Amino acid sequence: MTINLPNNPNDGDVFTSNNGVQYTFSASSGNVWTSRGSTLLANVVYKTGNTMTGNLVMSGANIAFATATNSGVYWGGTGLSFIHSPAANTIVIGTSLTEGIRFDASGNVGISTSSPIAKLDVSGSFSVAKANVLQQTLTYTANAFTNWDTSLGQVATVTLTGTTTTLNTATNLRVGTYILHVIQDSVGGRLITFGSGYKFTGAFAPPLTANANARDVFSFISDGTNIYGVMVPDVR
Repeated sequence: MTINLPNNPNDGDVFTSNNGVQYTFSASSGNVWTSRGSTLLANVVYKTGNTMTGNLVMSGANIAFATATNSGVYWGGTGLSFIHSPAANTIVIGTSLTEGIRFDASGNVGISTSSPIAKLDVSGSFSVAKANVLQQTLTYTANAFTNWDTSLGQVATVTLTGTTTTLNTATNLRVGTYILHVIQDSVGGRLITFGSGYKFTGAFAPPLTANANARDVFSFISDGTNIYGVMVPDVR
């Protein structure tokens, strides 16, 4: 049998022939290929520091490049089973087309759905029980406090240390829910003026609890433009 070894090999390159025999190239030993005996690899050329060409199949470990169902990359066993491309510019990571994460050509990402219709389209049940919601502390300065950039945390806390405080309309709003903790300092009696983007029942913001160190909690829901809220007073 004729074995066509790769041209211009680098020291340490590995080549596996069609009959399953693996060879290693050694420049330090006189630029020779040395047989390494039988192997699980078949029909692969691997060059150290370069890209892999051809097919890689490890029958014992269930690993494949460019030979899996729908083409792509395949790992068997109990872990990740597929990284494959069932359509042009589409990548699926998971155990099947509908049991994993799919990235399509339009930039949509789907979890457990074969046809995502949004940047994140989730089908079936999911849990965020082990995740924390991002939160932030707003800083009071000179009769105002840092604008609420909701992209930095949908839960925010501010301690009022001035007589009147202005809260401008929150920025980077998305459709969703938000929480604001408002805490009086040791003096108490601090006030808030809400920006026009905040909407309350009857167009009147509820009065804050005036006691020193009091905490009022505002719960908001946003349509992406305005933020609609109610207050739970004097939480303690």
